[in-house]
Amino acid sequence: MPQKYLELQEQQIVQRLRRNTLAAGFCTLTGFTLLIPAFSVEGTKFDYQTFCFQPQIVYSTEHYYCTGSKIRRGIAWRVALEGANNQEFKDKVTLLKFLRAQNPHAGLYGLGSAAFFSAAFLLFSHGTEQLEANLDLVVGNKKALIQERSLEQMKHLSVQTLKTQQEEGFIKEAMNRDHGTVLYELMSEGEKRLAAEEANQAKQLTEADFELKKATLNAQTAEQLEQEIKHRIEVEKLRKSSDIKDSNQPQLEFMLKEHEDGWLWTLAKGKMPIILYGKQGAYKSYTAASLALLKSHFQGAKLYSISDPHAHQNKDTAWKELIPSEPDIKGSHENWEDYGESIDNAKERWSMRTLNDDPIISIWDELTTMGMEIPDKSIILMPKVISAPRKANENVICITHSLTNAGLGGVEGMSEAIKEGTIRLKLKANGFQQPLFKGELSGWTDNEGNDINDKPVTLPPWFRPDQLVQMMSEGLEQSAPLSC
Repeated sequence: MPQKYLELQEQQIVQRLRRNTLAAGFCTLTGFTLLIPAFSVEGTKFDYQTFCFQPQIVYSTEHYYCTGSKIRRGIAWRVALEGANNQEFKDKVTLLKFLRAQNPHAGLYGLGSAAFFSAAFLLFSHGTEQLEANLDLVVGNKKALIQERSLEQMKHLSVQTLKTQQEEGFIKEAMNRDHGTVLYELMSEGEKRLAAEEANQAKQLTEADFELKKATLNAQTAEQLEQEIKHRIEVEKLRKSSDIKDSNQPQLEFMLKEHEDGWLWTLAKGKMPIILYGKQGAYKSYTAASLALLKSHFQGAKLYSISDPHAHQNKDTAWKELIPSEPDIKGSHENWEDYGESIDNAKERWSMRTLNDDPIISIWDELTTMGMEIPDKSIILMPKVISAPRKANENVICITHSLTNAGLGGVEGMSEAIKEGTIRLKLKANGFQQPLFKGELSGWTDNEGNDINDKPVTLPPWFRPDQLVQMMSEGLEQSAPLSC
């Protein structure tokens, strides 16, 4: 069976997709319902009565037809009132068709219908994107389940086949023995001697055939065993995230090391400055929070500060899992003077701290606009980030929209230093500013010491701040508890 934790994740995904589908169906049905009164855009407010001015001549063969200008239309209640109060009007008027009032709000119903159809489309689009983002998890779980079921079915079929062959052999042997006994009693002495010789030869052939079948069965058993071992290896590969090769190795550590050559484990344990960049909605701030949680968990580092001009908006979203650590938050409500004070504090901190001090973490958001707001201080930050934090035992995580000079605080002539001294993770978003949980990694060094740039990477489904905290707090980890 797939790992229980991933199976629960799959169930949550299915539930969300089911809710999306039901909501989209409801919006579609409502849209069609609103179309019923929306077919007429120009509605009338009252019931109308058509009538014809035509004297009612009883004793005459001449016919008067209600055509053309003789036909009139009036508000139904006024026509009825006039007929009741004016006998002459009643005598000269022939009532024709009664026209019901149309809905005066037909146009509004049409707009409402269009709104519900649009909502249904957006819900369907959102559900499709959720399925695409988690398709690897769902397919992996199903493949593991199919492999196990296939293995059990093959074992069952092998046992049934062997049982059937043994039963057929027993029945044939019994029938041959009874038939041979009858024939032997009817034979002469010469025929008996000949039959004995033939039986001896047949026995030898049977023994040879038995040995051949035995050898064949042994070969089939060996092949079946080999196939079973292959299936077991495949199943173990599919659920390797739930099996820990080293009993002393925590599960989360194992998952980080096994994901795509272990680049997440390098970022969690390493202290090289990290720059996260990409379009709006690419999951940059959430990724920064996730990396801070991992560094805190595996390095024992304390979350020291968050510099973010939008911290008042992010405190209940991206930074929600970091707030309990009580970091020093600077720059809320676009307070760039406060943000600049954070840069001054960092300069002083980096000049005083050493590698013997306890490790800490600092997060720097919105480098994109920092260069325009506080240019005199922004040009200092990136050179210091590259040269100072390592010796001050500080993990630095920077967030921007681009790796241009302006996007890094207005620095110039730093491209080579940034390439050599930082790890850059570019995250991607779709046209709706929704994260795709994939991107490109540069500045990373693999286990062989090779520098890797533009490496395609993905963020696994469990790499979310709330889920990481849950995994740590529910005892799924064997290492020290979260202490950021």
